[in-house]
Amino acid sequence: MKFKRLALLAAYALVFVSTAKAAPTIEELVSLPKYTTVSLSPTGEYIAAAMRDEDNAYLVVMDITDPRRPEVVWQTKPAGNESVAQIRWVNEERLLFTTQSAVGTLAQQYPTGKVFAVDYNGKKAVTLMAPGSATGRTFFSLGDIVDVMPEDKKNIKVMTSASDRAQQLEIVNVYRQRRRTIDTSPFRRGSLLADRDGNARFAVMNDDATNILKYAYKPTVDSDWVEFESPFKGSVNPIKMASDGSHALLSTEDAGYFGIVRLDLETGAIEPVLTHDRVPARRFLRGTDNKSVVGVEFLPGLPEYELLEADGEYVQSGEVNL
Repeated sequence: MKFKRLALLAAYALVFVSTAKAAPTIEELVSLPKYTTVSLSPTGEYIAAAMRDEDNAYLVVMDITDPRRPEVVWQTKPAGNESVAQIRWVNEERLLFTTQSAVGTLAQQYPTGKVFAVDYNGKKAVTLMAPGSATGRTFFSLGDIVDVMPEDKKNIKVMTSASDRAQQLEIVNVYRQRRRTIDTSPFRRGSLLADRDGNARFAVMNDDATNILKYAYKPTVDSDWVEFESPFKGSVNPIKMASDGSHALLSTEDAGYFGIVRLDLETGAIEPVLTHDRVPARRFLRGTDNKSVVGVEFLPGLPEYELLEADGEYVQSGEVNL
């Protein structure tokens, strides 16, 4: 079913491009915008797509009720040097999108932490998350969509980070912007991971005073946090959790485990996934959403690339950007 839906999206994208002009010249063909993200509405009536224009990607919503004559319903371009990143439908008429911006001399894209909600026709647009946007307080706040909760057509789960508190898992109303905290990291600083069902289950903190990594996990969704010290000596960043919450996928610069490893949260056992015996990972290869990790680049001399298996437990969607 998933394959058929992806094929349908690709077909509609081709239809839209082919009907833009009956017989485009070579110059027109190569200048047509590139689809970086495409999302089909739950009813199949609309497609929301991030389309690249020069250096940025903008959002376009198309009515595909008649696949032979797709029509642009609404489009918008983020401010400044921001581009549209993720696109998710909340219900049959409302969608979410996040933005990213180019940073550094290599213009690498990084999430801005902004989350927007809008109807397919551009109406009822609201900013759900943005730096300094939290109600009643001004601080640097970032949002990351965890679960669109398809059974609930008005609310989503968002992981939020801020400079004055621990990371939180919140339920956010996509119309009224109301927010309710449902879980909080046991650590003041660090990262929080959710399982496949959107429940916070794993937390990591680097204690600046002692330079010791600390972990905490929940054996079950309703359990209290159980803390334990990291078995690693180098820096560690969480990537994602196993579907059952028993393992976490981590990136580490530990000399014994350069790259990506799997950590058993109950026993502390470490299993190499994509590692190198001599050098740490130079960078992680990310999907087209610029967020999901799909592989690692090592540089022992000439570049070496290792990719996560397509049918593995920890594979994340998206094409590899080399």
